[in-house]
Amino acid sequence: MGTERIAIHRSLGLIHGAISEVLGTQKGRKGELSPIGMSILYGACMKKTRVSDLTVAYDIKKSTASGYVDNLENKGYARRVKDEADRRVTYIEPTEKGKKWVAENEKKLADYIEKHLKNLKPGEREQLVELLAKFVE
Repeated sequence: MGTERIAIHRSLGLIHGAISEVLGTQKGRKGELSPIGMSILYGACMKKTRVSDLTVAYDIKKSTASGYVDNLENKGYARRVKDEADRRVTYIEPTEKGKKWVAENEKKLADYIEKHLKNLKPGEREQLVELLAKFVE
């Protein structure tokens, strides 16, 4: 691996570690929700999500996707809702507890980002946003 790739890999690792710390999911600490459970809940808050969408999004089997949704339901973060027009389709809908969890963690992440953006000059902030958007496309 070239030095550029190593530096990027290290930087992404540090970002991941920081996010894990903010969310309380760092190694050795068992959280209320698994990382995939968090992602499912967050996604369900952002857009209508079918249970079947999870199999594609996470490259998992239907039974595994169902297990993640069961866990969210059992802990009170989400519920399954049948589509009125097509009863074969089931959506994941966040509960008030789930919406609150997402809002609280969005605030924690926003505060973390705001705090660390102060280390950059205004032009550097814009460049960071542009480069990250380009990187993930």
